[in-house]
Amino acid sequence: MMARPTDFQSKNDHGEVMPLAPRPLRTLLAALVLLMSIHGIAQAVDQATEQRIRAALPDLKIDTIREMPEVPGIFELVVGSKLAYCDQTGRYLFLGRIVDTQEKIDITSRRGEEIKRVAWMTVPLDAAIDRGPKDAPEVALLTDPDCPHCKALEQELVKAKQVRVHILLRPIEQIHPEAPEHARAIWCAPNPLKAFEDWMLLGKNPPAPRPGCTAPIDKVVAFADSQEIMGTPTLIAPDGRIHAGHFTVEELMKWLADK
Repeated sequence: MMARPTDFQSKNDHGEVMPLAPRPLRTLLAALVLLMSIHGIAQAVDQATEQRIRAALPDLKIDTIREMPEVPGIFELVVGSKLAYCDQTGRYLFLGRIVDTQEKIDITSRRGEEIKRVAWMTVPLDAAIDRGPKDAPEVALLTDPDCPHCKALEQELVKAKQVRVHILLRPIEQIHPEAPEHARAIWCAPNPLKAFEDWMLLGKNPPAPRPGCTAPIDKVVAFADSQEIMGTPTLIAPDGRIHAGHFTVEELMKWLADK
């Protein structure tokens, strides 16, 4: 009589007894497979699907295509620094944000931060007003002196005593026509940091500018435009991550630590 395979053995297609992983390990592997199927792991798009989508959307300069792990059947298209979505045929194109209403997560925003990185060496730190210890964690801030949201963020950032903040004045003239003038006045003040904080926190006008001062505002605007950063306030971490909008001090410190 042939011996029955044990829990550690099985038969292959030729009837040969082959060793199996111990039952606890097999149980763990099965659980991992189930977990992957539940939560969704981004899989590489098969060549036929990718070709079909690209052929259906010839006017889009698509960098990468992947099936969304969060929403099976929907494909994410990375187009430069922007995101779009489509079905597996490419016939239906979705523009906008995808939000997980149960988890309350803006999937598009989170993914956008993952794919859009800024090379720290390209940030014009020589055009910045610096605040904080030189050996502290760094962050660059693009801010408009006439932007209400920027002033609200400054109320938080001024409390971050252990962060080196590189303040880059980036006026958005289309929205705030007087912002370029205010930015130049702040930069050219005898004490630019004090002038910035007085303006943003207290609404005090900057003092008379230093004679012959030329503020590098155009350099900052050109940098922001080159990175397609159109809004303020925007924070840039040394590893290239970007955050647009408000932060508390606690959220900022956590964000800088989560590299």
